[in-house]
Amino acid sequence: MTNVADADLTSADLSGVNVDGGTFDRAVLDGADLTGAVPTSCMLSNASLVGASLVRADLREATLASADLRGASLTDALLPADPRSPYRPLSRS
Repeated sequence: MTNVADADLTSADLSGVNVDGGTFDRAVLDGADLTGAVPTSCMLSNASLVGASLVRADLREATLASADLRGASLTDALLPADPRSPYRPLSRS
């Protein structure tokens, strides 16, 4: 498990990286390349992802509470379901 809470990873290239279980709370990832990253069970609470590339990133199990995603590229990213939404993801049985 990676713990980079409070780290400055501005413009870091994390494309395709599996950061399973990583803690990025309050980390600065502005402009970082997370294209195709798999942040399974990753903590991104209060992280700054301004202008980050999250293209094709699997964020379904990530914690994004209060994360700043302004200007982030989320094309084809898999996002967590909103528990308040009446729509539920299809189950994979």
